[in-house]
Amino acid sequence: MENIKYIELLEVVPNHMPLRSAPLLRALGDEQDNTLPSAATVDGAAVSFVSGVAGQIKDDILNSVLLAQLAANKVADRFVDAINWYKKYTEVLGKLGWAIQDFNFEDQGSSSVKLDVNAVVVGILGSIVTSNGIAIVNSVLKSLKEGSGDGSLTFNLNSSYKDNANFQIGHITQTEDGLVAMSNAAVEIHSSHHKHGWWLWSVDTSSAEIKAASQTMTFNTDLY
Repeated sequence: MENIKYIELLEVVPNHMPLRSAPLLRALGDEQDNTLPSAATVDGAAVSFVSGVAGQIKDDILNSVLLAQLAANKVADRFVDAINWYKKYTEVLGKLGWAIQDFNFEDQGSSSVKLDVNAVVVGILGSIVTSNGIAIVNSVLKSLKEGSGDGSLTFNLNSSYKDNANFQIGHITQTEDGLVAMSNAAVEIHSSHHKHGWWLWSVDTSSAEIKAASQTMTFNTDLY
């Protein structure tokens, strides 16, 4: 009852942009088809699923991730105050059935002038996601980078603003006994050299601060 009351009183920020996309990876399968891997975007996050995750669970996960972002957007500007934004984001996810800890961001140094953000995401997920999962994540990142489909548009509109970005790439698995988990990469970018268009995937390290964090969280479907 306490969690229900919390959700009922939760304030979210109005948003005129599209918040939840049609399936991001049509080649992988429809969002409600559990026989193939699939993916979708919600606000500034992209979430992929291995095959076998039930359609209702997918829907619950996407809705929970969306609500947590909208509530965090109400409390803090995700592009300039990521600390307080993630504090609210994790708080809401916890009320929705996720066992989650704070994100611990680390600077992503680079010896080159350009930093491949795609490689940053894959690098920090590599230790917590299987090789099959990384292949799915790579497909998601490719789709986002190429800007193909409504899913990429939703993500691109909501994950960056001018010189700053704050986005999440999540990968969902489900065990035979029903345990649902999300391996999540979070990336924060502050740049003083903005380029028009979708600029995030190759960042000038001489004029940008790039931080990233990863963690695995479990989803209590019964509590949700």
